[in-house]
Amino acid sequence: MKPQADPRRDRPSAEQNGSTSAAFAFATEPTELCQHPQPIPPMNGANLDTKLIAHSVAPAPTSLHNTSNIPSSGHEDDEATPAAAGAAADEIDQLENEVIHFMNLSLEEKEKSEVLSGRLASVTQEKEHLERQVDELDQDLGNDEWQDNEVIPADTGDAISRVNAKITKLRASAQQHESYLSTLTLDNDQHTKAITQLEYHLSLARDELAQKTQEGERLRKELEYTTKTLKSEEQTNEELLGDIKAIEQQCDELRASNAWSGKKLAEAEQTADTLSELVKRKIAELQNVQKAGAAQVEKMRLEIDLKQKEIERLKTEKATIRARCEGFEPAPKRPKVGWRLVRPDEMVEIVSPEEDKDDKIKKLTDELRRHQKRRVRAIAIAIDLSGSAAGSLTGGIKLFYAHLLNELRSSPCQTYIMTVVHGPGNTATVKSQFSDSWATHESVLADQQASGHQQHIACLRKIKEVAVTTGLVLDLQVVLIGDGDTDGDSPDGSRAVCTDFASSNPTVHIHSAVVRTGSAEESDKYWSNLEQWHTWNYASCTGGNMMVWWQNNPLPDLRDLVL
Repeated sequence: MKPQADPRRDRPSAEQNGSTSAAFAFATEPTELCQHPQPIPPMNGANLDTKLIAHSVAPAPTSLHNTSNIPSSGHEDDEATPAAAGAAADEIDQLENEVIHFMNLSLEEKEKSEVLSGRLASVTQEKEHLERQVDELDQDLGNDEWQDNEVIPADTGDAISRVNAKITKLRASAQQHESYLSTLTLDNDQHTKAITQLEYHLSLARDELAQKTQEGERLRKELEYTTKTLKSEEQTNEELLGDIKAIEQQCDELRASNAWSGKKLAEAEQTADTLSELVKRKIAELQNVQKAGAAQVEKMRLEIDLKQKEIERLKTEKATIRARCEGFEPAPKRPKVGWRLVRPDEMVEIVSPEEDKDDKIKKLTDELRRHQKRRVRAIAIAIDLSGSAAGSLTGGIKLFYAHLLNELRSSPCQTYIMTVVHGPGNTATVKSQFSDSWATHESVLADQQASGHQQHIACLRKIKEVAVTTGLVLDLQVVLIGDGDTDGDSPDGSRAVCTDFASSNPTVHIHSAVVRTGSAEESDKYWSNLEQWHTWNYASCTGGNMMVWWQNNPLPDLRDLVL
C-alpha cells in the first residue's frame, strides 16, 4: 500500500509571540494536513519491519509559573501599578509561548498517533489478508484431502509439504504481524496517554493564560484609573500651586500694608505724643492766663471800688459847694475824661471808671480770642437714635447733628471730633474717630435707622473707652443728642459714669441737647418737667450745658453749647 504525500504545515515556534486567538486557531486545524505518513509494510509479509517505533514526548520548556508574585489590587499603591502591569504583561507573553509550545507538542503527538493508526490499519488489513490466505489454504487442504484418493501418493506428499511450508510461513508472518500489532498498540496507548497529559497541561496553561489575561485587564484598568487620578491630582496640585502663589502674593501685600500701617501708627503715636505735650502746654498756659486774669480782675475790682469811693466823695463835695453857693447854677456833668486834683500844684488827667472797665473787658476779650485760636479741644458726640422712631425725631436729630458739625468747624480753636451712635438695637458703635476727616463725621448718620430702646449710658461708656485708649482725656467734652428720655439707663450705672467724668482733671463736661417734635419755647416749667423725665441728669452732674430744640423752630445758636 503506497503512502500518500501530504505537505507538512509550518508551525510557530515556542519562542514566537503569537496571540492567544492565533494559537487556538492553530490548535483546531484539520489533522489531515498535519500528518507525516510512514511507509506501510508490504502485503506479502516477507519483509515486514519488526522494529518497534519509539515515540517520546518532549517535556515542556518551562513549568507552570506561580502567580503569587503578582500584586493584588488590595496591596498595591498608585506608584507600583505600572510596574505590576508590565510584569503581568511579561508573564502573559511567557504563558502564551508555553501554550504555543504545548500545542505544537500536541500536534506532533496527534500526527504520530495518526501515523500509528494508519500502520495499525495496514497491519489489520495484512492480518485479515493472512487470515483469508489461511482460510484459503485450509480450503485447499480440504480439497487436497478430498483429492487424496485420486492423486498418487508422491504428488500428495509433495503437495502436503508445500502446504505445510506455506502454512508455517503464514503462521510466522501472522505471529510477526501480531507482535508488530501489539507493539503498535502499546505505542498508540503511550501516545494516547501523552496526548491526554499534553491536553491536561494545555488546559492548565489555557486556564492560567485566561487568569493572567484577566489579571492583565484588571491591571490595565487600574493603570488607566491611576493615570486619570494622577492627571486629576496634577491638575489639583497646579491649582493649589496657583492658590499658594496668590496667597504668597497676598501675604506680601499684607506685609507691605502691615509695614505701612506700622509706620503710620508710629507717626500717629508720635503725633499723639506731640499733641499731648501741646495740650499740656496749652493747658498750663491757659491756667497761667486764668490765674493772671483772675488777679488782674481782682486788681481792677479794687481799683474800681477806689474810683467809686472817690466819685462818691467828689459828689458829696459838689453837693456841699452847691449848697454854699446860693444863686449859682449847678455845675455841668463832668465828661468821661476829666481832671483829678492830686496836689495843689499838679493837675493829672483821669479816666472814668466806666471807660476803664470797658477797656479792660475789651482787652480780656481780645486775649481770650487769641487763646481760643491756640486752644486744642476734643468733642465726643453721642447720638441716640434708638427711641426716636416713635416721635418721628430721626430727621430732626440728623439735622441738628449736621448743624452742630458746622458750628464746631467754624470755631476758631482746633477741634477733634469722634461720634458714637446707639442703635438700632441696644449696642453703641463708634462711627468715627478723632483722627477722621470732616467728611467721615458728616456721613456717620447716612444709613442709620431708628429702632430699639434708648440708652445714653452705653454711649458714654464707649466714649470713655475710646478716650482712655487714645489718651485724649484733656479738655474732653461730650455732647448727648437724643429725645432726652434716659429711662433705659440704670441710676447706679449713670451715677458711676458721671462720677468718673466729673472726677477727671480737668472735668469732662457732658452737654445735653434734646430734640422734640412741634414748636414751643423754653420755660422754667418745661425744664422742671424735663428734669422729672430724666432718671439721672448727666449735664447738671458734670457742670455741662443743656438745651432743647423743637423741630418746627429755626435751628438754634450753638455757640454757647460747647465750652
